[in-house]
Amino acid sequence: EDVFSVERGNVAFASAMGGWAFRPEQFARLYAEKLGCSEKALRKGLWGDWFYHPKSKRIVGKKLNPNGKLKPLFVQCILDPIWKLYDAADEYYSGDKDLPTLAKSLKLTNISDKELTQSNKRIALLAIMRNWLPLSSAILEMVVHLLPNPVEAMPFRIERLLSPSDTRIATYNDILKCKKSSDATTVVFISKMVAVPLSSIHGGVQEGSETDGDSKFVGFGRVFSGTVQKGHKMYVLGGEEPTEIHISELYLMMGQGMFPVDEVPSGNLLGIGGLDKVVLKSSTLSSSLDCPLFGSMMFQASAIVKVAVEPENVHDMPLLLQGLRLLNRADAFVEIEVMDSGEHVLSAAGEVHLERCVNDLRERFARVPIRVSKPLVNFKEGITMAGFADYKIGSRKLLRASVEKHIVGEKEEEEEEEEEEGATTAKKKKKNNNALNIERNSSSNSGDTFLDDFEESIRLGFQLACERGPICDEPLDGIKVTVELLDAPLEDNGADNNDDDQMNSGQVITFTRDVIRQAVMKSNPRLIEAMYLAVITTTSEALNGTYAVLGRRRSDIISESIREGTGVFIIHAYLPVANSFGFADELRKLTSGASSAQLVFSHWKELDIDPYQKLGEDGEELTDNVARDLMDMVRKRKGLKVDEKVVKVATKQRTLSRKT
Repeated sequence: EDVFSVERGNVAFASAMGGWAFRPEQFARLYAEKLGCSEKALRKGLWGDWFYHPKSKRIVGKKLNPNGKLKPLFVQCILDPIWKLYDAADEYYSGDKDLPTLAKSLKLTNISDKELTQSNKRIALLAIMRNWLPLSSAILEMVVHLLPNPVEAMPFRIERLLSPSDTRIATYNDILKCKKSSDATTVVFISKMVAVPLSSIHGGVQEGSETDGDSKFVGFGRVFSGTVQKGHKMYVLGGEEPTEIHISELYLMMGQGMFPVDEVPSGNLLGIGGLDKVVLKSSTLSSSLDCPLFGSMMFQASAIVKVAVEPENVHDMPLLLQGLRLLNRADAFVEIEVMDSGEHVLSAAGEVHLERCVNDLRERFARVPIRVSKPLVNFKEGITMAGFADYKIGSRKLLRASVEKHIVGEKEEEEEEEEEEGATTAKKKKKNNNALNIERNSSSNSGDTFLDDFEESIRLGFQLACERGPICDEPLDGIKVTVELLDAPLEDNGADNNDDDQMNSGQVITFTRDVIRQAVMKSNPRLIEAMYLAVITTTSEALNGTYAVLGRRRSDIISESIREGTGVFIIHAYLPVANSFGFADELRKLTSGASSAQLVFSHWKELDIDPYQKLGEDGEELTDNVARDLMDMVRKRKGLKVDEKVVKVATKQRTLSRKT
């Protein structure tokens, strides 16, 4: 069964360019009295193969329209009136009724004569459509009729917001019942920080309120329990320590306007000012310290596309840093980091999102000319087989790191959740697909003593190794590392690296990281690249061009189907993110606009070729090693050593004169 359908009432037909929208229910109310039929029957008949028979004044099916002379009700009652307006706005229109006449027949009284008599008919048309079928009314009506109210929605909404272990906290019942009585604990979840223009705040900004240029950051959230009031003392949870604040600014957010209010009861959306110093992107606010933490925002994709940004003028660096800080706060998805090389890197979900972020940085937050590097794409590193490496400690011991592929199962996920049940005001751990196991040998007390003394250093070395893999300093993914201390072979007793009695934590961190990287190199390492799911809509004439573009970009075709009753083809394919830049533009150019694509992050895919393989099966040099090309590209960008030929055709060097 379709999730979205006209029969359910959760579909609106809209024009993004024109700024108008409608739902069939609007026209059902309008035509029910004119056609002499019930609104319910007409609502059903306005979609599908249903026709109005003028003689019998009945809504009939396809069987009673054998000659096809009757138009479907959707066309007759909805599309025809809209087409008449668009036809009247045409430059070569020669009909009897012009736009002012049609506007009068629709009984539109909120349009001025100046708008209707514009020399540019396009402006007059948009004014009529936006007044007749306003976009905001259609969307608001759909929200009111279809979305459950906060009290009804809370039982199934709470499962995604809080963990099952939070049920034993007293505040949980207040949140579940959405209580707004005076004895209920006040709980607010701030989902994001919004940069609001000062001109949008009705009544102006309060004295002493923090602003950033001509904008102000306001925390957007929902009250889940109790009533928030100005001057109310609350705690900001989620940091290392709870922070006490007093609510000084409350806003009701309506469209682009911000209206100051004194209190907001549970179930309502609100804006809270003055959170700049205590909330970065999202947080939980509560009047009690005994309150469960709401889960962070969940996204279907990850920040996989990066660019390095720098100001054109070095003197503008402080403004760029301030702009990056504001952008990081305003967009919950954006990630900002500083590389070891000193580059400031901006990470986004995709090409379009990245372009939007760069424009906001230039025009809104930093307001300085900036230079943007070519897009940088995230990769991961993995292994295909088990392996190990040893490090000699002193004359008698070996530290062995064994690596194998690690797949997180349901049992391990439950164990991780149990570990997080303890503190309600502490940050929850960020899950990853790597695991560390420190194996102790019951027969060796000295080995166990060493592992106990330096356990934290070994864990830190493991984390450093996972952050930067050996292939091209990209994060390791899906590996399980087992660290154990063994007795060194007798023949190696003469060689000393370090005496285990003189070890310090810094040395242990370093050689733990190095031995794990060596073990990964012995386990047939592989690059893992991010993949988009590309959904392409095209026609039969443009199929060849579409497949040509997909073939040049290493795409995997999943399926191809044709939409019934039309000549439209739907192609599903996996497209590597590294090859996705400029994909939409090239697709439009090569198919003359007949193909359009939608890209959504899908998964991570392991490349099935060794990045270090130089020879093919026939013993000749391998020239099309995609994994090696991607590895060299990343290593060059990071300033790492690249094994490449400087002289590719040596015979051509003989013609060059030798300089002395």
